[in-house]
Amino acid sequence: MFVIGSPRSGTSILTWCLGQHPNLLGLPESNWMAPFAIDVAVAHARGSLRGELSQISAMGMDRDQLMADMGACIDAAILDRRIDYEARLSEEAQPESSECHEGFKVSRDGSEPKQRFVDGTPEYSLGLGGLRKLFPDARFIHLVRDGSDVVPSLVQLQHMAEMRQVDDDEGGYRLWMRFVRACLDAEEAWGPGVVCRLLHQDLVQDPEASLRRLLEFIDEPFTEACLEPLTKRINSSRGTAEHLVGDPPPDPEVVRSAQLLWEEVRDRPAASGPCAEAAARVDGAFERRVEYVQGLDGQYARAQQAHKELEQAFVDRSAWADDLNQQVADKSELILKMQGEFEDRTAWALRMNEEIQEKDRIIHELKRRLGER
Repeated sequence: MFVIGSPRSGTSILTWCLGQHPNLLGLPESNWMAPFAIDVAVAHARGSLRGELSQISAMGMDRDQLMADMGACIDAAILDRRIDYEARLSEEAQPESSECHEGFKVSRDGSEPKQRFVDGTPEYSLGLGGLRKLFPDARFIHLVRDGSDVVPSLVQLQHMAEMRQVDDDEGGYRLWMRFVRACLDAEEAWGPGVVCRLLHQDLVQDPEASLRRLLEFIDEPFTEACLEPLTKRINSSRGTAEHLVGDPPPDPEVVRSAQLLWEEVRDRPAASGPCAEAAARVDGAFERRVEYVQGLDGQYARAQQAHKELEQAFVDRSAWADDLNQQVADKSELILKMQGEFEDRTAWALRMNEEIQEKDRIIHELKRRLGER
């Protein structure tokens, strides 16, 4: 199971609620499975490049089946490490932490089967096509919270660098709409048998009815333990006006669009069945991402070649600059030499001028004497 929706919509607490069920293993946010789905698809493409001369093609490995096989391996790997996970949490738990709270337990006793896992990573809302290919039988719970409640919480987190997601209200509304629309596409694409929508306000106002509906959706019996995490707030924040002082006001059209989207989600019933057009949108987004990642190798190779050419150009220009520098040094030396010669010639000319003046004086004196005689 995957709990999806915008960040700050309550995905963490709902994941903990479901994780109290004896057959559901609640997990921390992972954020690696959707990118891994893309990597598997890219690996399949690379392994099929030469047709029957390629291993994957020669062995008849269908991409969807390969991805489902990888998903099954992930599922088994997670569930097989349940005991180690519980032991590690127990060792690392601090007093007053959620792991120590009675409502936040990985399991109640060792007899609980915990044969399914539930992951509440909000970022998976933007990678649902890949997740569905890894886990064809997965169920998705779309938790939707009013954007006007989500945005202040998102903006408040901008002061925490490691959790920074948006810079201001407008960025918060845009992020909220992006996540919600991606989840609505999945609802429409796969229908109510795969994606179940739950309003955050319903979870708050009638948690038991909400959890009964969700557990029925995933074919698990209701248990009271799933309500216990709701008795304690975790990882919650709500911004106030003081956090927004100095921030630019959001574009009214963006706020209006978010309000209309919320009203649509709140009042519009979920899709009654799968929609081929919406499924094509979800699959198309996944394929474009695969194509982009697959093309990164070529882009990287071209960047490397460009880098080598720039390095060679730098070496050539450096040699040219060194040559110019040497020419300047040689000419400077020549100029200094010529300046020295010029000074020597000037001194010689001055001496010659003095000698000429002295000889003129002597001639003048001799002429005067001859005149007297």
